Amino acid sequence: MAIFGEIDSKEVGKLASSLGAGRNKKEDTIDPSVGIVLNKKVGDKVNLGDTLGYVHANCQEKCEEVKTLLDSVIKISPNEVKKEKVILEIIK
Repeated sequence: MAIFGEIDSKEVGKLASSLGAGRNKKEDTIDPSVGIVLNKKVGDKVNLGDTLGYVHANCQEKCEEVKTLLDSVIKISPNEVKKEKVILEIIK
């Protein structure tokens, strides 16, 4: 067993944008059919064969490129990792 140890969320955003899920300039159009969905969060347990996420793309070549690059921004750790709080504060 291992732990989903670290993810560079800024790079994931850039990768999603490269698929067409975001804009680099205001004239760019957003393709709502593309994007990246992650099934695991930092600190979650992972086993060999688990699906960590999905890449939705409209081009097989871009999909393969993004999948390869995602491998470099997601780190799996053999050690326990502290889960970050998702909700930092509730303001009333």
